[in-house]
Amino acid sequence: MNLDLGFDREKIKEEFPWVSEENKKMVIGGDLDALLSATYLKDRKEWELIGFYTDFENLYYKTGEEDELEDAIWVDLDIYDSEIYSIGHHILKDKKSDELKGHKNSLNPNLLNCVTREDFWEKYPLGTIHFLLWLFDEDIDHSDILSKLLIWLPDSSWINGQKYEDNVKNWIINFIKLDSLKNTLDEIYDKPFEEKMRDELFPKIEKVRFKDDGQRKSHHLNLSGHQCSFSDPKSNKRKINELFELINFILDWDTPKIDYNLKTKTGNRHSVDYSNESLEDFLEGKNIFSYAFVYYKKINYTTDINI
Repeated sequence: MNLDLGFDREKIKEEFPWVSEENKKMVIGGDLDALLSATYLKDRKEWELIGFYTDFENLYYKTGEEDELEDAIWVDLDIYDSEIYSIGHHILKDKKSDELKGHKNSLNPNLLNCVTREDFWEKYPLGTIHFLLWLFDEDIDHSDILSKLLIWLPDSSWINGQKYEDNVKNWIINFIKLDSLKNTLDEIYDKPFEEKMRDELFPKIEKVRFKDDGQRKSHHLNLSGHQCSFSDPKSNKRKINELFELINFILDWDTPKIDYNLKTKTGNRHSVDYSNESLEDFLEGKNIFSYAFVYYKKINYTTDINI
């Protein structure tokens, strides 16, 4: 991978030309950020949703599309396979010198900015949707209250801003320069913002039967993130479709359609403490499909999913 791209949109799109193509097929993760990203890509580029990879363990894919999985774009996901295109934002490197040939086609802001496990507290603190909006030089109408609240919700970005203020400000001011985030950044620290989140947006999400499932809590009202996480898309079909409708209502983006006649592949997920051994040596021979440093000394990885 060319590590000299930095945050130059044109250089990134030259290095990863597939991200600008239209009518691609995509597999997405299982939460609000993934659904927002999929909706944006459907609306702007007519990408087709053919599957979900949830809990970094379960792969659900549209019947008859197994042969398309390797050529699809994996959105809000980091896949450890040099032949697979993915757009994610986990920490994937232990040290800056790691080569990680399996991430040759991984478009990830931490990789672009050379953020590693050693720099854990400087990791990308926003969502895939924010990275995509920046990459294509677009934004949302943050004068609309629901749009403003929704853009801060993916991956608990507003709570990250409260808890890790310096890091979030650094990314928004210097890299992900979205007006919708920059111009409302000061608001997220105040109680009225939390009250609006609680009273304006959360009831609409709860109406589609997604529970309050965020892990971090806000400063003033002890609210959590409403990340709309799900494991099995087949059993959550109605909730997912209604959340797509809510996104369409707020942002006026065309929503993906999917046939929920899905087949399943299940891998084996592992969570272990990571030592200071070579990351390449650690990954070697494990048949790893995906992994991420989820904490400074913790690595999660999934094996035995073959496509």
